[in-house]
Amino acid sequence: MLLINGSANRDDAHFPNGEQFDIHRRGGHLSFGQGLHFCLGSSLARMQARVVLEEILKRWPQWDVDYARASKAHTASVRGWSKLPIMTR
Repeated sequence: MLLINGSANRDDAHFPNGEQFDIHRRGGHLSFGQGLHFCLGSSLARMQARVVLEEILKRWPQWDVDYARASKAHTASVRGWSKLPIMTR
């Protein structure tokens, strides 16, 4: 058995538009676990992510992804980008 985190929360039978990224999606998703196995550091992780994003967007409010130089991760367990350069203005 192989747990592929990138496949979590993508079930169209459970989540409308499961293939679409939705930061506001409600329901029993697996981001920080669930129930007894819920991540104790989830509040800290959320706060850190919020602070980092706020500071980055304050410094560089205008930016774009440079898809021409981006590359996808080619592994069995990661779905996403291995390199995702951004261009700031």
